[in-house]
Amino acid sequence: MNLLCPNCQKMLTVPDQYAGQTMKCPLCGANFTVPLLPSGMASSPPLPAFGASSSQSSPTSTEAETYAIKSEPLPAFSTATQSNPPMPTTPNIPLPAFATGGSSSPASPPPGPTLPPVQPSSAAASTATTSNPLPRPSSAVSTELSESISCVFDPKILQYVPAAALILIFVLHFFPWVGVYVGGYEITSQGAWGIAVGASSRIPPDLNDFFEFKTDKQVREQKGWDEKNASGNDPQFSLLTFFYLLPLFFLGLIASVGVVALPYIQTPLPPQLQQILPWRWAIVTGINALLLLFIFLQFLLPFSLESRMASFALSDPALKPDDRDKSVVAIKKQVERGKIIQQVQRTTWFNLVVLLHLLATLTAALVYWIEKRGPGKPLPRLELRY
Repeated sequence: MNLLCPNCQKMLTVPDQYAGQTMKCPLCGANFTVPLLPSGMASSPPLPAFGASSSQSSPTSTEAETYAIKSEPLPAFSTATQSNPPMPTTPNIPLPAFATGGSSSPASPPPGPTLPPVQPSSAAASTATTSNPLPRPSSAVSTELSESISCVFDPKILQYVPAAALILIFVLHFFPWVGVYVGGYEITSQGAWGIAVGASSRIPPDLNDFFEFKTDKQVREQKGWDEKNASGNDPQFSLLTFFYLLPLFFLGLIASVGVVALPYIQTPLPPQLQQILPWRWAIVTGINALLLLFIFLQFLLPFSLESRMASFALSDPALKPDDRDKSVVAIKKQVERGKIIQQVQRTTWFNLVVLLHLLATLTAALVYWIEKRGPGKPLPRLELRY
């Protein structure tokens, strides 16, 4: 059968018995599949072997050209024209040949070269370089590059965090937690111990005419004040802060520092203390959780100084509110009360104490959980990918 090479568009002749097989073009080296013959179609006559001498051949018959592919046995082919130069034959490789039957005539040259089947299992076959190579399927592999930062929670390091946090909180007890500030200037303030016992820092003498603390008795003695509803602005004793400081905080500080110092103690411990050693981090976690609860309640509830200043502003007859009065005078009274109440402000030191208590509790609970899991388990870690 005659067909065109799908790559170089040259006319080729393929024997009918190779229909449906993979062939290689001797001109461009491209592989293609020979189409199947329709059923009932007569096969084309076989071609003669190139280079065979015949007494009936005409002197004007077309000379046969022999094509060979490197490292692969291929037959000699016949071309209709001499326009393409012959390809060199690989030495020492047997080449089958096809013979042209019948009398040859210059007017009817063979339609094209004849192709043999391609040996797909040949490992030594080489690919011929062509101007139009066949498309090859390509698979795009996308590699996603990422970096990560990980933090491993090692109990050997975490055990020092509760003790360090409580020591820093002890220092912050002497810093102001709440105070009276006007225009950013501190008039008076209270630390943890001042809040617990109802004491505050001394008011500068130059500001005594501007601000002063008054007790309930002093307010009732003033003219025009309601004796039943009168309230002073001096701070009072705080039971919540007192219990936070004396029983709980020092107990938590001793327990947190003690579990860290145990490996460095050379003297034998009492038997009662040795019995509770396996639960040491559970005890530290429980005490720190109670401290966090007390300080969180103090964070939600007003300090004594805050509540007293609000009661003092509401009990002032000159600023007494009236819900039915919507006049400008009533609005001015409300503004004056707001100024007095907003003079009391909490400091950043108190907020830092709350955060440190939260850190100490979470760290102690994490160390207890790691020890509860037992040895041999992987340490928890926090990983950030970006």
